[in-house]
Formats: sequence, structure tokens, C-alpha cells
Amino acid sequence: MVLAVPPTAHIVRPGDCIASIARQYGFSDPSLIYNDPANQDLRRLRPNPNQLYPGDVVHLPEKEVLLEARLRTGQKHVVVVPTARRKVRVRVLDAAGKPRANQAFTIEVDSKSGNRKYEGTSDGDGVVEKTISASIMSATLKIGEVTLALQIGHLNPLSEAGDDGVSGAQARLRNLGYRPGLIDGQLGPKTTAALRQYQQDMELEVTGDLTDETLASLADDHGC
Repeated sequence: MVLAVPPTAHIVRPGDCIASIARQYGFSDPSLIYNDPANQDLRRLRPNPNQLYPGDVVHLPEKEVLLEARLRTGQKHVVVVPTARRKVRVRVLDAAGKPRANQAFTIEVDSKSGNRKYEGTSDGDGVVEKTISASIMSATLKIGEVTLALQIGHLNPLSEAGDDGVSGAQARLRNLGYRPGLIDGQLGPKTTAALRQYQQDMELEVTGDLTDETLASLADDHGC
């Protein structure tokens, strides 16, 4: 028996992405949501499904739920359902500002299914990258003697955002090893100083402002 669940809509909250929304509403394939015709305007506004902005509206398509009548045979049935995933990517620098290249790392998470540890090695640029469950919103990264608290999925877009892309720039600066202070969408002294240092390192015009050239460089250097 197949039961049709009517479509609805989800208002994006901080930390949401298409993958986490898919998991929340029971969709094993996030593309079914993102590519739904009702989300045409959303795709135009957010070409990266991992970069939504709080307040965005994501329309959820109709979903079919299969209801299976169980016979009283005493048998147990195991159903494996694919889960949505998302990628963690962060660049780690040492105290001298040099990449922590080719170093072993662990990412520890505490989820509903219990504690879990992901292991790997940073690349030549000090980038840590791992694919984890979309339901995970925070984790602890350990690399060398450094321990970092990660907020996963809190990467806001750099354009078409209510804060003019400031929080998105702050998150990218932090992930690239700079220190913009709180990710609060405010272009304060710490964020300005981090922008100036980044612009200097990238040989851009040093202004401390979010120029178009700086935004493009951040997106390219961060990978999104």
C-alpha cells in the first residue's frame, strides 16, 4: 500500500542545508527536494545547496510512503535506508600561520546514535575534509595539539544575504585559518583585521572591506 504525503515548506534555520532538511523530512535523496520545480527560484538564488540563508523557503515535494503489512511469521526484517550526507572542510594553520600539512586528525561527534569518530590526514595545504551525516550540527576537530569546535552547516552565502555576505565571509575566513571573531554578520574590528590580513596574503587591495574582488577570492580559495 502506498500513502501519499502532501507537499509542505520548510523555513531555513541557521545550520540548515538541503541534505540536513532531506534527512529531517525522511528523503534519502536531497536532490529530490533541491531539483523540485517548486524550488526553481531557490536554485537561482542559492546555486549551492549547502549554502542556504536563514529565512529562505524550501518547498518539499510530495513523498510516497510505502506501508507494508506484516504477517505474523515471527520473522525479523531489516530495512536499510540511505542517509543524507554533508561535507566538512576546514583549513588549519599553526601559530606561525603555516598550514598544518599532512597531519593526522580526528573529528568527534556526539549524535543520537552515539559518539562517533572520523579519522584522516590533512592535505598539503592543511585542509581537513570529511563527509559525515547531514544530521550532525557540531563536532570537535583534533589535529596535532590543536582542538577546535566546529559548527557544521553554518556557511551562509556571500551574496543575496540579509547581512550583505558578512557572516558568510566570516565563516570562510575562520575556515581558512583567519580570526574574524564571532560569526555575527557584523563588520567589526576583528573581522576587518582578518579581512585586511587575508587581502594582504592574497595580494589584493588591502581595504578591510568586502570588495567584489575579495568576495570572489574567498569563494575560490574556500572552494565554495
